[in-house]
Amino acid sequence: MRRTVVVGVGNFQNGYATLLPPLVAYERSALVEFEKLTPPASLAADWKLIVENFRILVDDNAKTAEYGKKGNFKGLEELNTPNNRATGQIVVLARNDGFGDCTRI
Repeated sequence: MRRTVVVGVGNFQNGYATLLPPLVAYERSALVEFEKLTPPASLAADWKLIVENFRILVDDNAKTAEYGKKGNFKGLEELNTPNNRATGQIVVLARNDGFGDCTRI
């Protein structure tokens, strides 16, 4: 299931305070389920990296919610590089391993 969160600029802090915490809770529960999966041996190394990068994104979304509540724009900006790196690695690994739907994040 794909979820999209849209936060308007005029309602920036309120959007982060109300929309991201439930998304983070959902992502954390999905991460727990992903960690329980046992991939085929041929995918084990890549799966481990996908899960590690997903964990980075979940943790950074939690930080984003916290920074947004406080109006910490510098903190938000600092999350861009690790988020982009983690997303990029997931997309490359997923594409290489045949998970086509995962490359559309």
